[in-house]
Amino acid sequence: MTYYSFNRLIFIPGLLLACGAGLSFGATGMELSKASATELRQLADDGDAYAQAALAIALANGDKGFPMSIVEAEKWARQSAAQKHPIGNFAMGYLTQEPILGADSAMPGRYYIAAFADRTGELVRMALSGDPIACYALGMILTSDEVRPKVIPDLELAARHHQVAVNAGYMPSVFQLGIMKIAGLLAAKDEAGGLALLREAVTANLPSAHHYLALFSFQGKGVLEDRGLALLHFRKAADLGHGKSMMMTAQFYARGLATPVDLDLASVYARKAVAIKESGAEGEVLEIQALKESGALLGTSYGVPEPVETGVPPSPPPPTSTGIIPPTPPPLPSVPGPGVTTSTPTYIPRAPSPAETTFVPVAPPPRTTPLPISSSYKTASETRELAKRLYSGIGIPVDYAAAHSNFVIAANGGDVEAARYLGIIYLRGKGVAKDRVEAAKWLRMAAAGGDVMAKRNLELLEQLLAP
Repeated sequence: MTYYSFNRLIFIPGLLLACGAGLSFGATGMELSKASATELRQLADDGDAYAQAALAIALANGDKGFPMSIVEAEKWARQSAAQKHPIGNFAMGYLTQEPILGADSAMPGRYYIAAFADRTGELVRMALSGDPIACYALGMILTSDEVRPKVIPDLELAARHHQVAVNAGYMPSVFQLGIMKIAGLLAAKDEAGGLALLREAVTANLPSAHHYLALFSFQGKGVLEDRGLALLHFRKAADLGHGKSMMMTAQFYARGLATPVDLDLASVYARKAVAIKESGAEGEVLEIQALKESGALLGTSYGVPEPVETGVPPSPPPPTSTGIIPPTPPPLPSVPGPGVTTSTPTYIPRAPSPAETTFVPVAPPPRTTPLPISSSYKTASETRELAKRLYSGIGIPVDYAAAHSNFVIAANGGDVEAARYLGIIYLRGKGVAKDRVEAAKWLRMAAAGGDVMAKRNLELLEQLLAP
């Protein structure tokens, strides 16, 4: 087995030009990074392999005004890879980490190795010449666990390549380097610089940049906590095709976290997430439908008016905390990995998924005398109502595990509504592992007991899961 190390990869932009080495493909990365969306698509249509790869990366990241589209991106990346272009191979490795494509788990690593370790060393030569797209590709490979153990990741060197791309104004690297700085994954800590880069990517309307600024605004991590601003950026990212933001926007509207509850709008965004096969979206649709029919959360609202977009928010005062705690990275696609100083993976978020993050909205403040988490009620219906409050966080803290336990007690006591809620819980994986078989079992039990909404949920689930 061959092992590759980057310790001897001397980083001297322009070295190859000085030596007379030229690129063997059509348009250059610098030209493609500056091309408009129309120009880039035209070059790709004309068969330029590099343009096809660059278009795939733009579509995957929502760059140049493109809405995010993994399926269309894969089409162009495959055409480029078929011509053995190293950036095409990188793009295929990047995209095949998305479950929507249904690729073998070993495929991303194979494409990355094909991009980096080919005999000609074309990708490295392109990056060393200062090509911004090649620098981005190499930077992503250098932070990926998909290439272990053949390639040892190196975050510092990756950041240096991203910086070259940033200097050329290449937005995917602007976002990526910003997140690396914010997460404190580099030797030189620079949270302020990372936030500045993130805002630059927001100005360019990169969906993942909107998504992460929304997360930071919601959590108050490094910026002032502002739920209205969080919703503004989640919705912007969702409208640009970001699946995780579609889910978050749906949850904001369903639970009234920054505006009055709007279940119709919540349903719209949840169904958008279903359309791109975002994890957990089917359960979200069913839960919103159940809320619409029962009116369980219609009174849950913080009374904050709909946020109005006024442009990119100004820089906030310096944070009072000693550092920014990065959100849990999204599971789609697999995120870049550890540096060479540790054998334990240290994950960092990356576009397009966004990425990821299974984010549970903060529940309203608890009552001074919270209800017990275990049922002491005599009837199944009383136990079910307690479970619903634990599940939704109405008047008490959210506790999915306790809600599940009480729903089970109520359902086993003959309460069909509790059985329906259990079906939704197993679909969404709230307090339990996701299990469609178990979800269907409880929904069928509720439907058999005469629960009309359970029957509708079963029909809706079949429609959502239909190919």
